[in-house]
Amino acid sequence: MDGYIIGNIIGRLLMSYIIVWVVIFFVFSKLDWKTAFKKSIRWPGILATAILFLLGIAGAVSKAGGI
Repeated sequence: MDGYIIGNIIGRLLMSYIIVWVVIFFVFSKLDWKTAFKKSIRWPGILATAILFLLGIAGAVSKAGGI
């Protein structure tokens, strides 16, 4: 793997986490960033991050014609 692929994977994973954190911040933690962070690193937050990440990867691969 080259740097482009590794950067793309790390960037997608980071953006997936940020999206999940923002949703938790606005919807579930009453605008408290510490509570949002604590909730995002529990298993539902990690599961949501993984699902969002895998959906993004699947969309990119299918759009590129890889699968």
